[in-house]
Amino acid sequence: MRSLCATILSGILVLSLFVGCSPKEGLSGLYPCEGTVTYNGTPVESATITFYPDGGGAARAAGGSTDAQGKFKATTLKPQDGIFPGNYKVTIAKFEEYGPPPKMVMNDNGEMVSEGRPVKNVLPVKYEKVETSELTVTIEKKKTMVTFDLTD
Repeated sequence: MRSLCATILSGILVLSLFVGCSPKEGLSGLYPCEGTVTYNGTPVESATITFYPDGGGAARAAGGSTDAQGKFKATTLKPQDGIFPGNYKVTIAKFEEYGPPPKMVMNDNGEMVSEGRPVKNVLPVKYEKVETSELTVTIEKKKTMVTFDLTD
């Protein structure tokens, strides 16, 4: 099980992959990539999808988040700006809080703080890590449509 802290750090790491140019500069050479994520045929809402360069020209990581219909549009720097052509390994995860509601606890400085709820990935864990996810995609110099149907 992941702690809330580990999840936040993972999110920061993914976001740091997208940083590199100021928003005013933008990036050239990106192509639209849209798709759908399903789990056993059912659309997955609020999943995080990350594209990791895997040789073949891919220049940097990209990512996205699914809507209620399981649809996403890839983002490299600006929202839904697309992705560089190339080969990518893909990870997908959906974290949800569980357990009792947060409670107030005293930290090391004697201050009362809210203790967060633990989170868990509700999708099969094999899709969460680059090392175990078998998901791949090749982005060409045109609009790419992909479907990831996750199974147990």
